Amino acid sequence: MLVTRFFKLLSQHCHEERNVRFYADRLSLTPTWLYKLCVRCVHLSPKEAIDHQTVTELKSYLANTDLPVKRIADEMHFEDVSYMCRYFKRMTGVSPEAFRKGL
Repeated sequence: MLVTRFFKLLSQHCHEERNVRFYADRLSLTPTWLYKLCVRCVHLSPKEAIDHQTVTELKSYLANTDLPVKRIADEMHFEDVSYMCRYFKRMTGVSPEAFRKGL
């Protein structure tokens, strides 16, 4: 039940929040307890789940819109476009531009 609530919160807030503590606080849990629940139920840490959802949203923006990468970074509340590009490349192995061109 709590893990389901975590994923529901994640889908609602992944555009602006990528901090495990944010989600743990919303569920009235400690980050450690949220970690234990997630690993036991879905075999992912909360941070891995957050990163997966964030990358899924970024891929959706890149595939389904013509928004410039800077605008996507703003929409997803990244500090700046270069940080979002490094994050995306670290998670996927390709830059946002290369992902978009490869579609």
